[in-house]
Amino acid sequence: MIIRRFTLVQQVLGILLVGFTVVFIAGSMVMRALQTANLMYIYEQTQQLVQSSVNGAEEKLADISATLYDLVVSNAIQEAGSNYLTLQDKENSLSAQMTFQDTITAAIQSSVIDNDLITCANYINMHGDVRAVASTGYIKLDSEAAAQVEQQAIDAKGYTILIDGKTVTDEGSYLLFVKELREKKALSMRHIGVIILFVDMEKIGEALADAYNGTYILQNDQDSLLYLFNETGGIEQNEALFIQTDMNEKGYALPKIGGRYYFVTEFHNSGHIFSYRVLLPYNDLFFKVEQLFSRFVGIFILGCLGALALSMFLMRRVTMDINRLRNHIGNISDVADIPININIPMHNRDSYELYTTFNTMAEYINRLIRDNYEKQILVKETQLATLQAQINPHFLYNTLNSIYWRAKKAKDPGLAGMIDSLSNLLREATNVDETLITIDKELEIVCHYARIQKQRYAERLNLTFDVAEECSNLMIPKFTLQPMLENAIHYGLECMLEPCDICIRIHSEGDDCVCWVCNKGPAPAENLMENLKNGSIELQGNGIGLLNIDKRIKTVFGEQYGVCVMRDKERAETIVQASFRKKLLAEGEGVAHAGEL
Repeated sequence: MIIRRFTLVQQVLGILLVGFTVVFIAGSMVMRALQTANLMYIYEQTQQLVQSSVNGAEEKLADISATLYDLVVSNAIQEAGSNYLTLQDKENSLSAQMTFQDTITAAIQSSVIDNDLITCANYINMHGDVRAVASTGYIKLDSEAAAQVEQQAIDAKGYTILIDGKTVTDEGSYLLFVKELREKKALSMRHIGVIILFVDMEKIGEALADAYNGTYILQNDQDSLLYLFNETGGIEQNEALFIQTDMNEKGYALPKIGGRYYFVTEFHNSGHIFSYRVLLPYNDLFFKVEQLFSRFVGIFILGCLGALALSMFLMRRVTMDINRLRNHIGNISDVADIPININIPMHNRDSYELYTTFNTMAEYINRLIRDNYEKQILVKETQLATLQAQINPHFLYNTLNSIYWRAKKAKDPGLAGMIDSLSNLLREATNVDETLITIDKELEIVCHYARIQKQRYAERLNLTFDVAEECSNLMIPKFTLQPMLENAIHYGLECMLEPCDICIRIHSEGDDCVCWVCNKGPAPAENLMENLKNGSIELQGNGIGLLNIDKRIKTVFGEQYGVCVMRDKERAETIVQASFRKKLLAEGEGVAHAGEL
């Protein structure tokens, strides 16, 4: 019979997902219904409470507009204005002109004194002079603001215009009702002056807030007038976002601004001066829904606990399989031969896969143990061969030492020097304990090599040194300069019949040290190092090669250092350059025995 096995994750997640999904869907549906009902209730209440206060505010503003119209067409002001114009035509006395001006301001004052929304009135005569008529306060436009307002009134051609007080005065939040005073006698329509009424918008806002406690944004159709009343919670900083918020088909919106949700609804009737937006903190209105949400959370927690209980029941079945496997592993006494393919009943698929994986691992471990045993035998044999091979260098040293003394006895200093240098080179080559040495010691190796080559090439080899004193104790990979010199002899001296000048220059450049081996031989191939690295050409000649030097320098000092080959056309020199970071003897001790480079 085939047993269908499910993973532990599949079983637990299946139960949890079913339970959580059912609870979440039910809770979401309840919350959605409650939210919709709550919003509609808030919207209906807001419409009922605010609509009457909005209408009242609009009626008050309409009364002010009517008051301004009555002032402009009143007989007293028109008669005084006509007489004033007559005096202007006849250039009569200033005192007579002032009398008519007083008559106009007195008529204005009598009309506005009883209106508590009108803080003050200004009258601008045809000469631009401003008279202030106080009601509950005193505000007088300066000459520049008066000229600006007067020009807007003239451009309106007799219509009443509304101006935001913040554009012409810094005193309070005012809406200016402005109308040009023109002579109606004989329909001359000559300019007499301009009447301005300062309406205190803060009182409009207080009246709205008294009817319904919320934040109000007043805005006219041209967006030139904008007022914010009863502002709370930093709404003023985001008023532009509230203005741009579009209402849904139900007439309200729930924008999130400044980290808070707001309930926003709008009132805008035909003929109104302003459209009104009312803003209410949504969290303050959602108290009842929060109570129901707490109940939902309780139900959700109970559902989670039930799902966890069921999960624990399933986990117990899984642990039974795991305990069987654990007991099987615990009974293994000899790790050198782990038993495999033991038949253990497994009901869970994860446990079954773990059991089969363990058998595979055990088989792999057994194979590794056998391989490791064979490798240990091979290492022992290699160590024995290494100890045996150590006899050869000592034999060579002793042989060369005997030849050296025979040459000394035969009074052949050249041969004795070659043997001595060869012995030193062999000793350094077989000493693997040091990977980094000082430049001074590297130069000793170079001198031993040059001493041997000098016997071969005699006067054809001219070797000079130019070494900066501060570079003497810097560390360098062993056998860096000697292969570079060998390369210069092979590709320079051996390719020409005349004597070859080779110079070793070592100098510092900032935090780096640069070594040059220059020779007067023929020019190298173009892009030699790049071609060697990508295998386009093969390295020829003896020695460990430039690529090996480059690799060892990069291993110790980093990829930005290494070897490059250049040609100085002006001096007809081939230059092999090795650059590395300055490292003193004390710094190099940590890597001197880091292993073979």
